[in-house]
Amino acid sequence: QSDTIKNIQENVDNTSKYQDLRQDVLKSQGSLINRWLNVIGIFLSVIMVLSAYGVFVVEDKIKDLDKLVKESESVLGVIKKNKELSDKYTKESLNPESTLTEKIKQEVKESGTELQKLMLKIRKEKDLKIAIDLWKYVIGRAYYEDDKKSIFIGYFNLGYSYGKEGSHKKAIGAYKKFIEIKPDDHKAYYNMGIAYYKLKEYQAAIDAFEKAIKIKPDAYENYNSVGAAYIKLFESQLIQTQDFDQDLVRKFNMYDNIDKEIKALVKVLTIFKSIDNGTQVAGWQQVFNQKYQGVFNQKYQGVRNNIEKWIDSKPNDEKKQALQSALEFFKAQ
Repeated sequence: QSDTIKNIQENVDNTSKYQDLRQDVLKSQGSLINRWLNVIGIFLSVIMVLSAYGVFVVEDKIKDLDKLVKESESVLGVIKKNKELSDKYTKESLNPESTLTEKIKQEVKESGTELQKLMLKIRKEKDLKIAIDLWKYVIGRAYYEDDKKSIFIGYFNLGYSYGKEGSHKKAIGAYKKFIEIKPDDHKAYYNMGIAYYKLKEYQAAIDAFEKAIKIKPDAYENYNSVGAAYIKLFESQLIQTQDFDQDLVRKFNMYDNIDKEIKALVKVLTIFKSIDNGTQVAGWQQVFNQKYQGVFNQKYQGVRNNIEKWIDSKPNDEKKQALQSALEFFKAQ
């Protein structure tokens, strides 16, 4: 019995020790949990402070961004306005014979660049020599400022001024410089064709006019100009007893947009050439009347006079009589 009591007492002691150990563990865990809760609390407090600061900073940055966007929109508006002005002025500047509208003049005065304002003044200059010198200055300054628009505007107007002065070779040189920068502008080729025409370089004129047509097929003046160049080329070849290039004749006949009067005159020249060569077939008068009756009129009196002088210079023979007969036929149209 004493042994039993002794065992019970030991079990009680062990249980007590276990309870004490369990209590110590629980106290230790509680302290640890409290410490972690304190750490978490501090961490959350820091996050809340930082979050509040972050919100403040973000809100501040958003305000700055809104301000920047508004300023950017304002700047973009100015840029867009200046570009629109530049485009309008460029278009007008490539048509020197046109009169600038008062609106464009005022816009250039208010918002234009220094070069645009200078070019506006040059357009009013009546002295061609002064205008030429000023356009050269514009080109030089535009190169210095790397202002490509002003460079090609300068060359175009320099070419135009040279043409008005009668310096057609210099005009061609200026237009070629323009084309190097802006090869897709039909007006430069058209004006260059006019300059070649004035120099009686008719083949070069034809080439220039045809390039203008290729760039802008709906530009009516290009067709009549190329037609006039063909007339002068064939007229000069006729009078100088040169053979017509049949490929050129076929090429000309393919144009549908050339005035019927011009087509009629080219046909007249080819008929005279065939008569002079002795290759004209009989019955050509009826064929001509069916297509061109009433078309060959006084508009090309200068060409008719040149043809008449050419016929008069011929020796008196059957060929001259045939040419004179043809001339009378055309005069009666």
